[in-house]
Amino acid sequence: MKDFGGFSHNAHSLKLLTKLEKRYASYNGLNLTWEVLEGIVKHNGPLLHNVSEYVQEYHVQNDLDLTTYASAEAQVAALADDISYISHDLEDSVGAKIIDFNHLSEITFIDRYITTIKSQFRDITSSKLIYEVVRKLMSDLINDLLLQTNNNFKKENITTAMDIRHLNYQIIDFTEETKEYIKEIRQFLYNKVYKNNKLTAMTLKCQKIIQELFKLYINNIDLLPFNWKELILDDEKSKATIVADYIAGMTDRFAIQEYQAFYS
Repeated sequence: MKDFGGFSHNAHSLKLLTKLEKRYASYNGLNLTWEVLEGIVKHNGPLLHNVSEYVQEYHVQNDLDLTTYASAEAQVAALADDISYISHDLEDSVGAKIIDFNHLSEITFIDRYITTIKSQFRDITSSKLIYEVVRKLMSDLINDLLLQTNNNFKKENITTAMDIRHLNYQIIDFTEETKEYIKEIRQFLYNKVYKNNKLTAMTLKCQKIIQELFKLYINNIDLLPFNWKELILDDEKSKATIVADYIAGMTDRFAIQEYQAFYS
């Protein structure tokens, strides 16, 4: 999609929820509230630059207030994602034997967790220890988020939802100390997990599948289901966008099956 403006995950989600889903007689999409859609679009904060075409198009009709922060609920959802991802990536990487459990001691405060838990449960197995570590990590991150957010609310004297939107920073947040801890975990995951040879090879394989499916459908548009073909306008960008949306809606299994059906 580089030649057609790229692909935006958040923009695709908005399009899926407001246009591509066609289950009901009186409207396309799922008829979600403005607040939900705003939160999806501003998942990572205000959109000041490089706003995708569909987000701009929807914004003109529905004013998503792109220059402000989203609601408190949307900010909570975004940080809940962060907590979930880093916690489960640590757990899964040990379970999949991408890293050895002992490597976790390289993360300063995780090492403290391990020491504390081992002192409480002297005969604990490694398989149980990783669950205890992840549980402790998630609990501490949530408590820290509550603490800092409560302090921010008091400092700003928040009384309405609009007070939150009009701030020049994200009010739902971690303490500075915990932000540094999270940064350390992310760096560890990047170095030890995401750059792992097995995962790199798998990522390249997935990229290859998506690229080949994109080329396949672009050059053979009749392979698309009829309800997707009828969305295409008479230009190459429209065709590329619809093909990208179609592929983005595939499960991993279906994408692999499609690739194998044409290239095996």
